[in-house]
Parts: sequence; structure tokens; C-alpha cells
Amino acid sequence: MFDIFDEPLASRVTNWINERPYPEGLMHTFGLFGSSYVFPTNPQALADVLSMHAYDYVKPTGFKRYTVRFWGHGIVSQEQEEHKQHRKTYLPVFSQQNVSRLKGILSRKSMQFVDHIADLCTQEQSWDPSCTPTAVVNITETVAKVSLDVTGIISLGVDFETILGNHQEVFKAHEMLFTSTSEKKLLFLLFDIMPPWLLNILPSQVTKRLDGAHETLVKVCRRVIRERLTQLERGEPQPLDFLTNLVKTDSFSEDAAIAQIVVILGAGYYHPCPVLFREGKKF
Repeated sequence: MFDIFDEPLASRVTNWINERPYPEGLMHTFGLFGSSYVFPTNPQALADVLSMHAYDYVKPTGFKRYTVRFWGHGIVSQEQEEHKQHRKTYLPVFSQQNVSRLKGILSRKSMQFVDHIADLCTQEQSWDPSCTPTAVVNITETVAKVSLDVTGIISLGVDFETILGNHQEVFKAHEMLFTSTSEKKLLFLLFDIMPPWLLNILPSQVTKRLDGAHETLVKVCRRVIRERLTQLERGEPQPLDFLTNLVKTDSFSEDAAIAQIVVILGAGYYHPCPVLFREGKKF
């Protein structure tokens, strides 16, 4: 399981699979308590699973238990006809034409990102007469904030402005749900190999923190959705975000929309190298 979470892209599992010939392109293995895994073993099978027939494959039960509990039942855990139906609601939002409409907003977020890095570098600069000014800046948090702001715009039509220091409770919940840690990898393993009734009676601090983070995001999304629905009813002009597009369909449901939005917020999460080293000229 830890090999599967190896970075980047589970290279150890990839190398292990590539050393073994499987003519049909898929290897199906079974674990404890009925857990199961499907590994694509050639390029055609990989394209089939990830692209051409992605929604035809049944997700592993452990994966579904984990994602549904902490992210909601969104497109990540949906499959077959349900996945196919909801996938269509994403396409207009991520079309090239709609992305072009967002260039102004995305450009402003880029400038906020650069300004924030410049401010951090100014605060962290060390002065040594024998060398040029330098600064060591933790960029992981900064990139995560601007990513959350962008996905908030795309999914809800709302800029959380976490890069400017606003809505930090949203950012902390987002980090809790989507940051990779050894504790969460172990929890995922337990969800994969243990029956649900046993998971429910075992005390776990990380589970409580994940539940709390999910509850925070759900409350925020519910409040924003209701505010945006009021704006749409008034006929106020709005960019084509995921929520606006979803409201136009006949299948709009607040709870279902929240699950899809949480997935979009998580899809934008990025975990780069721990620090950025800036050397040379002052900002």
C-alpha cells in the first residue's frame, strides 16, 4: 500500500508491474476482508481505465468507503452510468472557451501569488555583508492557497482569497483533507482491509480531524451555494462556474452539488517541494 502511494506516481509499483507479462492488460489481486485491486499492465489497459472507459470500472470498496466519508460521494467515487451522467456537468466549465473567459481572474490571482511571495521574501531575507541577500520561503502553503482560490472560483464562483489571508478556516480544512501524511496513508490502508463495523468502533484522532475538516467544507459550500442561488434568482450576471452550470440542469441537488464541489477543490491541491530558495537580487 505504501508503494502505491510512492511519489511520483507510484514508480515502484510501475516498475514491478512492468517486469511481469500480463497479456490481457489487467491484473486483479485480492487482499484481506474482500479488498481488491486492479492494476493496468500495458498502455492500452491504462488508457482504457483512465480515459476511454473510465466510468465502466467499479471502484475498490475500500477506496469508496474512504472517499465517500471524507470527500462525499462525488465523481471520484461514482462509477458507470452515475459517473457518466455527472461527468457531463463538468465539460462546459472546463471547455477552452470558458477557460478563456477566466483569464482576467486567473491573471489577478497570479499577481497576488507573486506579490505574496515577494512579501515573504522581504520578511525572511537574511543579510550578510559577505554575500548577496537571500531568503528561504516555504512555498507549499502559498501554492496550496492560490490553488484553493482558483478552484473556488471555478467550482463556486467565489474567491476565498486565502492567498490574502482571508477564510483561513477553509484553507485549514482543505489542507487537512488533501495533504498526504503517513497517518492518512495508514488510515487509508485500514479502510481498505478492515470491515466498516470495526473501523467505526476503533478510536482515531486523524479520523476525527478528517471528519471535522469535511464538515467545515460542507458548511461553507452550503452557505455559498444558497447565497449564489439568491444571486442567480435575481438575474445578476455570473461567470460560468460549476455551480451555475449545475443549477441549469434538472438534476440539481444541494448535497450532491457539495460532494462534486469538494472534489473540484481537492483536484486543485498541489504539493510541491517543501521550500523555495531565493538568491540574488532583492524583491
